[in-house]
Amino acid sequence: MSSFAGDLTFFFFAYLPLMMGAYISILILRFPDLTIEASWCIGGITACSMVSYCHPLLASLFGLFAGAVCGVLTSVIFSFTGRTKLLSGLISYTILEAVGFHLLGSKSSIFLNRSESMFGFSLAGSTPVLIYALWGIVVTLVVCIWQSSQWGIKTRLIGENPGSSLFFKLPISRHFAGALILSNALVGLGGGLWGLYFGHASNMQGIGLVLKAFLALLLGDEMLRLLRVTKRSVPLAAIVGTGLFVLLYQLTEKLQVYVATRVSEQWLKPNDKQFVVALVLVMLLFARRSKIQDRNSVSDW
Repeated sequence: MSSFAGDLTFFFFAYLPLMMGAYISILILRFPDLTIEASWCIGGITACSMVSYCHPLLASLFGLFAGAVCGVLTSVIFSFTGRTKLLSGLISYTILEAVGFHLLGSKSSIFLNRSESMFGFSLAGSTPVLIYALWGIVVTLVVCIWQSSQWGIKTRLIGENPGSSLFFKLPISRHFAGALILSNALVGLGGGLWGLYFGHASNMQGIGLVLKAFLALLLGDEMLRLLRVTKRSVPLAAIVGTGLFVLLYQLTEKLQVYVATRVSEQWLKPNDKQFVVALVLVMLLFARRSKIQDRNSVSDW
């Protein structure tokens, strides 16, 4: 397998827990959850802190639990602030950012020895990719099972049409809380695995993740609609969107290296990948405006 294909495969499975968690909050709940960024950081910090005391796989589960706690905080704030979605996520993110700095103590980041990270495997090895692939399959199955259950069906109804949920007397707060906890738990797992693999976790790693997740989900949703696979948001949108997003990100990185070696190092900076993400997202949203809007679109909220 070539280096480029290997990077695509690895980052696809590395980002999959994040995109699946964001799929629940963004596409199902229509909830612009900024807690995602904090859950990724808290999950990574927790997993890297616990790996000295337990097996890396168990440490990654601590990251999942930490993400779930972040979801609990957001759901509580959402319930007690008059169901203001964006404000609830913003308040939760602010609180969790402070919690992350307390977990780090006097340090700005946590760095692991290679023997403490994901089983001490080399970054070029294939075994970590298999571990990520296994986790990605498990996460995808969990989301698919959840969505096909009564809980998932009722949660989708609440997200897409709150008025009808009131008509059917569905407990909105309970379903929102459960979905937010599941969403942030998956994101925390992704952050934990990311930190364990790279041997590093900080309170700044989650910056821009909501934008990346939104772009990936919009790409996947639009691709499925373009191919006429489905008109409703399904977990496949997260899978397809993750693949397209990773491909875009890797091509941007290759372009950056090419420009730095052939033209000038001053033209493209590492953070310009964030600019590319924002630019492509704006273009997609602009193109979306020229079409007939439908209420199941990710871009509606």
